[in-house]
Amino acid sequence: IKASLLIQKWYRRYMARLEVRRRYTWTIFQTLEYAGEQDQVKLYNFFNALLTHIPQTEREVDPTNSKNASLENLNLEFDDESPDEEYYEPEEKRKLSHYQLEYPYTEKALIQLIEIFRKHRVSIGNQFVK
Repeated sequence: IKASLLIQKWYRRYMARLEVRRRYTWTIFQTLEYAGEQDQVKLYNFFNALLTHIPQTEREVDPTNSKNASLENLNLEFDDESPDEEYYEPEEKRKLSHYQLEYPYTEKALIQLIEIFRKHRVSIGNQFVK
């Protein structure tokens, strides 16, 4: 009798643990599903607001010609914001292309190096990359 009571007690605890696990799994699933729905709602609201606040063009938008109209208004010319090659003196060009950082590093040298890469789009040579 003691053995059967012990087995019944173990079985009830085992089933209770399974039920707790099942409920927590369901709660986590519901939370994730709700979060996914909220993301979809936020995305829908964002695009809806974006579409409602687009300024209308002067002429009426023809549904059959809307793609062509948007392509006509699209400006495909990009301005190159990089400075011209003639902008720099030959000595300055050499300094920009052959900049060497010497040890010990100083704050001024590091800032100058960052500015050279940011403004002048100079790439690091392979021998300096480890």
